[in-house]
Amino acid sequence: MAEFMKSKLKERILRVVLLLSVGMFLSLAAATYYSAGPTLACLMPASGRVRVGISARTLVSGGRRRCYLVYVPAAHDAAHPSAVLLALHGFAGNAGGLRSIAVWEPVADREDFVVAYPDGSSFPLRWNIGPAANIPEVDDIQFMRDTIADLSTIVSVDRARIYVTGFSNGGQMAHRIACRMADEIAAVGIVDGIDGGMLDECFPSRPMPVMGFFGTANPLAGVSYPVWFQYLVNVRLEEGPPLPANVIDLWLKQWADRNGCHQPAHPLPATTKTTGIRYEGCQNAADVVLYRVEGQGHAWPGGPALPLLGDSVSDINASEVMWTFFQQHPLAHDP
Repeated sequence: MAEFMKSKLKERILRVVLLLSVGMFLSLAAATYYSAGPTLACLMPASGRVRVGISARTLVSGGRRRCYLVYVPAAHDAAHPSAVLLALHGFAGNAGGLRSIAVWEPVADREDFVVAYPDGSSFPLRWNIGPAANIPEVDDIQFMRDTIADLSTIVSVDRARIYVTGFSNGGQMAHRIACRMADEIAAVGIVDGIDGGMLDECFPSRPMPVMGFFGTANPLAGVSYPVWFQYLVNVRLEEGPPLPANVIDLWLKQWADRNGCHQPAHPLPATTKTTGIRYEGCQNAADVVLYRVEGQGHAWPGGPALPLLGDSVSDINASEVMWTFFQQHPLAHDP
């Protein structure tokens, strides 16, 4: 009898362990999908008239169903053309995640502009930056144009004040947009993302105002990932040449040269953790600004720290500083 009871007890313990293991696996899978897969709100997109607050919109771009979230402030006047900000999430992130990281909406409420948060493609979600994260059949530049066109059907878009920002892989995409959509985008702001393919292949149609924020303690900078990890996150194994060690300085110099900034850069007011420089006197007033954030990990300055990716510094709020920069740089269209 004692042996029988022991056997039953072991069986019950094994069942409990198995159930707990399955539960943990399912919870982890759900959490991974929630953070790295399509934004859940995209399953129930809005249609028709614009809604105040947050809602999801879907459209077809390049034959694919794509989605973006749109935030409309309560003070929005549909009869008055509004500035628009396209905010791009990082690799294995999504639109909903960037909302919590960059905290743009309090700024949008105060300044009365519309924020669009597009979702990337594939799984984990990413922007089409090659070669590692490249999805050859996806045209994300066209998706940006299609998003602006769709947004224009529900809000009155001020074509002189369309701005783009991005974090990490989204910052890389923002870099690419600065190079390829200068006739449509007024200014670009980047956090921890440089598209290496655009360093020597960037030919914007006009001088483009750009601003960048880079943390000095970013644990992902210059990291080479093992083959198993590349399989896990669904990236191509044939990587391009590594970025040079001075890539941030190179990014800054190249944009200053492209924009015809002939005056030396001057320092910006420093904080305990932040230093910055600004090139002015550029063609078409297309300033170039760089902030280095001491001790900042892979995070949005002024936003929350991300698990395992280092600290986030509160000395500077990238969203506030970036919006001030954007306001100074509307797009001047030819008459």
